Amino acid sequence: MHAGRAFEPSDKLKIRMELGGRAWRGYFPVGAELTSGIADQKEGLYFGAERDESHLKVRARAPLHGRNLFPEDNDLRVIVIDYMDAMTALGRRVMETIALSHGLETNFFSRLVIDLLSKESHVFPDLRRDVL
Repeated sequence: MHAGRAFEPSDKLKIRMELGGRAWRGYFPVGAELTSGIADQKEGLYFGAERDESHLKVRARAPLHGRNLFPEDNDLRVIVIDYMDAMTALGRRVMETIALSHGLETNFFSRLVIDLLSKESHVFPDLRRDVL
């Protein structure tokens, strides 16, 4: 099986969300997800920051922290992790550019929000309008 091709139904069930636990990761079939109490007519895969069992938030059983579920014998893992890393880097670069455009230090926003998906602390200081 290769990324980009359709997965067999049996392969999808091997990575179903029920197996992802508190990390809220994996496959969901058409009609299994609700929006405002109405079943959505889509299927999908949920991914998040990859965290193994040694990560503090995983050990603490924090919601949305854990391993992603991927099909066996598939390069989807590499593709997804590379994509998420690239989008994280892009987001950081955009925020640096916004900071510079306002005459701020490039790390202004990174000091305010410290990688919400992976770090243990988050800093949300009281910002006044005149700062930005």
